[in-house]
Amino acid sequence: PGFLAGAGVTALIQSSSATMVMTLGFVGAGFLSLGQSLGIILGANVGTTFPGWAVMLLGVKISLGAVAFPVLFLAAMVRILGRGWVARLGGVVAGLALVLIGIDLMKDGMGGAQGLLGPGPLPADSLSGRLLLLALGAGVTLVTQSSSAGVAMAIMLLAGGHAGFTPAAALVVGMSVGTTFTGILASLGGTTDMRRAALAHLVFNLTQGLVALALLDLIARVLPDDPGDGPLALVMFHTAFTLAGALVFLPFLPRVAALVERLIPERPSA
Repeated sequence: PGFLAGAGVTALIQSSSATMVMTLGFVGAGFLSLGQSLGIILGANVGTTFPGWAVMLLGVKISLGAVAFPVLFLAAMVRILGRGWVARLGGVVAGLALVLIGIDLMKDGMGGAQGLLGPGPLPADSLSGRLLLLALGAGVTLVTQSSSAGVAMAIMLLAGGHAGFTPAAALVVGMSVGTTFTGILASLGGTTDMRRAALAHLVFNLTQGLVALALLDLIARVLPDDPGDGPLALVMFHTAFTLAGALVFLPFLPRVAALVERLIPERPSA
């Protein structure tokens, strides 16, 4: 259920960062356990593939950021004027609206960084070059706070003939790793379980990213090789390695939880 909830919410609000921040907030407040949050995080990873399919199939990217301000106003009025559970519900909705507004502001504020990926020369298609492209993709997502925008940039590079499939795929892998930065940032100063959940997110994305990078040549052989199908192949690749990674990790979530608990032990309060 957590996996499906994470995927559904992320597909709806078009932001894994918002889903991650909300999940960490629920963990910090004690509403979710560490084990429950891990399923949601995996689902959020899969939900990030929806914008690419929406662009490919519909030619549009749906976003709830535009309606966040009126929702915030109405929720704040309910929080102020309401009583009991109604007021608390208004506070929850207002918090969600603020998360969406904050992420949109970060995207707008770093709008000039959208040009970080241009038709200029990219690193050579070698192991070192792909690792460099992975780091570049992670850096672009870290700055723009939007893996969806980063994937769109990679699709444009591929569609315009400025990059081949494998360099564009290495960029997308890096963007998947870069999405973990938001969770790490949100967990700073939080509870121990919040930091553990953020670390688990990094373990998930880094592991599946490195495996996808290692199998990139093999994967490229089974995807459409027509240059006109390059963007579709890239979206299929993004979906395949993200979904495969989630399905592999799902049965081992208790072990992942035990691992991050050992890496970040509980410390007594001062």
